[in-house]
Amino acid sequence: MNYTREINAFYDWLETNLLSSSGIVLWHALMAINNKAGWAAEFGVAVSTLETKTGLKKDAIYRARNRLQQLRRIDFKSRTGQQSAIYKIIPFERSELISVAITDARCDTNRSTNRAQSAKQGATQTASINILNNYLNTNNNTNKAQGGEKSLFLKFEQEFSRPLSPIEIETIFGWEQNHPPELVLEALKRAVMHGKLNIRYIDRILMDWEKSNVLTLLEVKRRDQEFAAKRKGEKTYGSKGQGNGNAGDNLTKDGVTNNQGKAGKYDHIDFTKFEFQG
Repeated sequence: MNYTREINAFYDWLETNLLSSSGIVLWHALMAINNKAGWAAEFGVAVSTLETKTGLKKDAIYRARNRLQQLRRIDFKSRTGQQSAIYKIIPFERSELISVAITDARCDTNRSTNRAQSAKQGATQTASINILNNYLNTNNNTNKAQGGEKSLFLKFEQEFSRPLSPIEIETIFGWEQNHPPELVLEALKRAVMHGKLNIRYIDRILMDWEKSNVLTLLEVKRRDQEFAAKRKGEKTYGSKGQGNGNAGDNLTKDGVTNNQGKAGKYDHIDFTKFEFQG
């Protein structure tokens, strides 16, 4: 693994992927530790060591490593007892393999046999080629099908009006593993409506839904309806009318009913009969 090349690729990757400062710091710490370990395929490191190297607290480290795993930048396995977790850096070098394979495949769509053979060339290439095969096979099958549903990758390419980059393919593939396809397409639709055709904006939408435990398209629509109803209620409460019958017309700013000339609760009592002492 080339340390400098990986760092440069990491910052290029950040241009299209949303990652917190905690995630960036943790990635650098894990890279430094793996560098000292001679770029081992897997390595163990205690949380206390990561706290020292990153300045992060334990909970922040757990959140950051979960996000890095979701974005397919690292993999890790927790262990029971006092044993430290086992980490694995997922290098950017495999993205270069994807880029080369995409170029070759677009020049000749009949290379499915060669792709299948390439998938057996080693553990470091397996994950990348699987992603590539999924991308190319779904798109090729879609082009051959008549009236069939378009693949997720193809829909993104049509909306972006350009071929997807290797990093974008990996990101969308990761979304497919963690979200229903209709939810990913809804996020794409909203990005198009707002003129935000970039992966980071769509990822932010999906993260917001995930954080709010919104897991289906039906729940997204229900959440939109609740938000719209809340906004409508706030506008109605704050409206200033002249007795048009709308809710809020007879409310003062403190929420007290203003009858505006209508018979009041105590209007039948003649208070002039009572003597008041000052």
